[in-house]
Amino acid sequence: MSNTNSVLRILYALLFLFALTLMSAFTHSFAQANADTKTATLEMLFSNLKRGQWAEADRVAQLLDQKNHRGSVHFKFSRSVQLAARNSCTRAAVLSQEIIAEAPLFRPAYDVLARCLLRDKRRSSASNLYKRLANHLQDGPERDAILARANSLSPDYSPSYSFEFDLLPSSNINKATSATNIGGLTITQASRQKPGVAISAYGKLTKPVFITDRLLSNVSLKLGGTYDSVSKDFFPSARIESRTRWLLDEKQSVYISPFFEQTLRNKKHFLRQFGMGVGFTRQHNSTTTFTIDASAVYLSFQKQSQNGIYAQTTLTHSKIISTKDKLKNSLKLASNFSKLKLYAYRSAIFSTEYEHLFDNGLIASFGGDVGIKKYSDTAAGLSEKRLNYSIIARIGISHRKLSYRSFRPELTYAYKRQWSNDVFHDYGSHDIGVRLKASF
Repeated sequence: MSNTNSVLRILYALLFLFALTLMSAFTHSFAQANADTKTATLEMLFSNLKRGQWAEADRVAQLLDQKNHRGSVHFKFSRSVQLAARNSCTRAAVLSQEIIAEAPLFRPAYDVLARCLLRDKRRSSASNLYKRLANHLQDGPERDAILARANSLSPDYSPSYSFEFDLLPSSNINKATSATNIGGLTITQASRQKPGVAISAYGKLTKPVFITDRLLSNVSLKLGGTYDSVSKDFFPSARIESRTRWLLDEKQSVYISPFFEQTLRNKKHFLRQFGMGVGFTRQHNSTTTFTIDASAVYLSFQKQSQNGIYAQTTLTHSKIISTKDKLKNSLKLASNFSKLKLYAYRSAIFSTEYEHLFDNGLIASFGGDVGIKKYSDTAAGLSEKRLNYSIIARIGISHRKLSYRSFRPELTYAYKRQWSNDVFHDYGSHDIGVRLKASF
């Protein structure tokens, strides 16, 4: 029980930190204008630039460069904004391109360069610029919003592709207990944890079908599958989705996306999903993005007793801290309304990920999850509801020089510990593997 209480305290603390992060995103404009090397922040730089306080902006930019050991990237950005404001777009464009070469995920530099291109009525070049940024991002609402912005500037009906591959050796591939007995009864070997390897690979093709200056509608097909060496089951799947995104203005967009997915298990029907997703994305400023995604899905299993409706809502806050640091926090709330209480549950998961780009090109990401899941059925051997608490710690390492076009391999490690009042769901696991993702 002490472990459970500790996990609860961690969950509450992280949820509180998440709330503070969201609050800071909406109060950045009140950041103090004066700074020293320790307190200088990107918000201060943007605040000074927005108010036209050029000298103070340059001073904060230089402090940020000293603080983050980034040469003169922030100072170049400050000067590029000032030059663009004075209609000196040629010089501003040169500085923006230098920044993008050094910090390819720093969106503010793309925005400055895009404004200059649009000022010269080069909509196609501005569109290609945002597509270049999108190719550095993973599939998701943020990437979709940037692609929608790109297509609104210059309609492009050519298809796009994405690919992901995971090779994951694990100390507990079946995520089962290591316990050997329960209430004096022996737990069979088949129900205990086993080491093994999981493999998954997916490819996705997306084709725009209708484009206006405010609307992007596309159809996508995603094919792939998963396999693990313990169960030796292969789960191929196919998903078709139609997504329409409306640009409310330059900072906000909404989308709706009906979809259908079929999953097989060793060539036989395993699961069909009929669902609808909706979402809202707001780029609060050049460094902060907030998204809300929700979906409702009808699950049709081979075993009909598992059928039911699954619904989830995810709130995500992404923030560029500097030209080499990015932070993403999310909170996911989900419910599974299965016919069989054994599979019905409610859950909440808080996730965080911090990514850092080192001067030598090394890219490191650190993150974790804290979650709680409450089932509708009772735990094995108990009269109370099954209740799981879990934590996951993750590390990822890659290098810019190992990238080929949009392909970038990443070495990953994750540790998961789940506590449960049901011994069959109480376990730990170490997972280390290789991940490869690309968008083009």
